[in-house]
Amino acid sequence: MEAAFSAIAGLFSGGGAAAATTAATAAGAGAGAAATGLGSLATLKTGMTLLSGISALGQIGAGRAEAQVLRAQADEANLQAGQERLDAQQRQNRIRREMASILGETKNKYAAAGVDLTGGIAQSQAERTARDAADQITIDRRDSEFVQAQYRARARNLRRGAGQAQTKGLLAALETGGNTAFNIARLGA
Repeated sequence: MEAAFSAIAGLFSGGGAAAATTAATAAGAGAGAAATGLGSLATLKTGMTLLSGISALGQIGAGRAEAQVLRAQADEANLQAGQERLDAQQRQNRIRREMASILGETKNKYAAAGVDLTGGIAQSQAERTARDAADQITIDRRDSEFVQAQYRARARNLRRGAGQAQTKGLLAALETGGNTAFNIARLGA
């Protein structure tokens, strides 16, 4: 800078040739400095672009990984719903077996006592036992259907969350790319 000022001052003071030489030297130095600055600016822009790309890929990967975890949890919830259905069926079968056992024991007791099994107290107790068992089975079935519905709803929500996680990763990558492009544009201005 000082060389440029002295060259301009030399032109006005009458030292034209010396001033021209000084101006040419200053211009060459300035051009070299500008070329070095442009080279480092290009390197900076390239570095920012590479880092932005790596960051964007990481964000996409993180979104996909989160989505995979959520899908695995959804699959597990579906399996739990299926297991609950099997468990409910086993409980209901156990209730039926217990009812049959109670009815059989009751009939044997009344028969041994000589009580008529086709009417009266023996028949009303058998009907009450069957009704109680049917009520227990109905309650268990409804409870099981509710639990299964909860598992299926959880699975749906997890799958929805998986899609959102993947979208979130893509949007974050786009945001990173956009911010980098904006910052590079500002550097060039």
